[in-house]
Amino acid sequence: MLKEERDIELSGRDVSDLRSRILELERQVTACRETEKELRESETRYQLILDNIEDCYFEIDLAGNLTFCNNAMYRISGYLRDELIGMNNREYTTPETSKRMYGIFSKIYLTGKPADITDYEIIIKDGSVKTLELTVSLMRDSGGSPVGCRGLARNVTDIRYAEKIYKTIAEKSFSGMYITCKGKYQYMNSNAASYFGCTQDELIGTDTMHLVHPDDRVLLKKHAAEMLKGKRNTPYEFRLLNKDGDYGWVMESVTPIRYGGESAVLGNCIDITQRKRSENVIKESEQRLSNIINFLPDATMIVDTNGKVIAWNHAMEEMTGVKEDDMLGKGDYEYAVPFYGEKRPTLVDLVSSPDGKTKGVYSYVKKEGETIIVEASDVLLKGEKRTLWGKATPIFNTVGEKTGIIESIRDITEQKTVEKQLRYLSTHDSLTGLYNRDFFEEEMSRFERGRTFPVSVVMLDVDDLKWVNDTRGHDAGDALLKRVAQVLGMVFRADDIAARIGGDEFVVLLPGTGISAAKEILVRFKDSLEDHNREYPDLPLSLSVGVAEGAKGDSLPGVQKKADEIMYEEKLSKKKSKNGNFLSRSAE
Repeated sequence: MLKEERDIELSGRDVSDLRSRILELERQVTACRETEKELRESETRYQLILDNIEDCYFEIDLAGNLTFCNNAMYRISGYLRDELIGMNNREYTTPETSKRMYGIFSKIYLTGKPADITDYEIIIKDGSVKTLELTVSLMRDSGGSPVGCRGLARNVTDIRYAEKIYKTIAEKSFSGMYITCKGKYQYMNSNAASYFGCTQDELIGTDTMHLVHPDDRVLLKKHAAEMLKGKRNTPYEFRLLNKDGDYGWVMESVTPIRYGGESAVLGNCIDITQRKRSENVIKESEQRLSNIINFLPDATMIVDTNGKVIAWNHAMEEMTGVKEDDMLGKGDYEYAVPFYGEKRPTLVDLVSSPDGKTKGVYSYVKKEGETIIVEASDVLLKGEKRTLWGKATPIFNTVGEKTGIIESIRDITEQKTVEKQLRYLSTHDSLTGLYNRDFFEEEMSRFERGRTFPVSVVMLDVDDLKWVNDTRGHDAGDALLKRVAQVLGMVFRADDIAARIGGDEFVVLLPGTGISAAKEILVRFKDSLEDHNREYPDLPLSLSVGVAEGAKGDSLPGVQKKADEIMYEEKLSKKKSKNGNFLSRSAE
């Protein structure tokens, strides 16, 4: 009997011990599940952040197979996730890029150092080619062994296309154009090179003063410095040494720009030895990117659903001067203060509550689903007015709940300035400020296809300009040409197209104006010219004028030719008699 009782007592302890072990096992299982949940949430946040940035993020293994990428990569390539993951980089890059990348990736593997890669060409799903810029670094496992590469890429296809256009415009310009940085030529068009009698390659990298006449160098530096500081607005002249050892005269103007991230000078010159004039065009703009969140090149912040800042990267610190520690956790529109000087709704608020409370703040607004892209002008940053580009999009968790909003901001002030300069330089005459020949011909073609008929064409030619240049100098001749633009501006309407199309030739398109109305305008023009000349008794401005009317179906170049013939008749008449009429005759 005692033996049986002891056996039962031992069995009870075993049961109790077993229960304790089961409870401990359950606690461990629960802890593992919590850890797995936190890991999944962390991975989800990482994926959401990557999927909502503008740049492409990717990871490849040592064989060059794509193992991971964000939504931006799918958008650019045109492939679906299942199609792109596992694809080897040789399958979506051009042969030239694939060959070049083998050497670059091998160097990254051997040295462990990251690399910036330009002009990385990929073949997207539809067969077309896009150009990317990459920042690539080595990826290691927990033991420190290389397992592949990770990188960020930005689509620069449009930028490269724009650069090609700008370069084409520059090369086709009638004026000499060049860029100098640190006292050396960085770019030069063929016209500018021809002034030296050299090729472009022979001049790139050479000292800007090397071929300037020694007697002109001091004065040239003085005039250039004055123009760069805004203290001078008239071109200046100096002598250049050409390859044959002869000196020729050029007239130059300069503008400060940014080139390759550094301060530089854009120069425009005309060979006045051979009387060449032309317009000025050039600019280049580019941005580099790297890493995500704190290492994104664009200023980026994230706010949660309560409007509190949960991310404020290094680029945002540099843009605003506000440190991350001073902004994290802040709400109540605190993130607006560095940009607007007060607490107010901004782009992230427009995404969270698109009810118009930011109406009037932005000069440009575009919606792409729940993503909003804007531009804001005259934003005060560190005491300077800047133009900013911004993109904001909501972030969702795995169950579709909105958890925050990510906003990226880019300073595009210089780009906008350059675009404005390029638009102006490509359509205007550099001396008079009137439209140039190319713009005039485009407008004439547009009017010919339009409905604003009748259209009158007025041709004007400056009398005795050569005599003025020969006897009083080219400065006096240039001043006379500028006075033509001044008188034209006093008489003709804003909708009229007044252009300088040659050395001493001007033309005005009068849309919706018949010959009778055009003659009345020219009578007023004559009166204004007489008033103007009272201020210049020593050098009155004289113009020969012809006008012709074009009806629907007429060739406007033909109308222009007719007006030119009438103008030429008046010029001949003036040569015979200084008392010739202002309008000899008009074409009906």
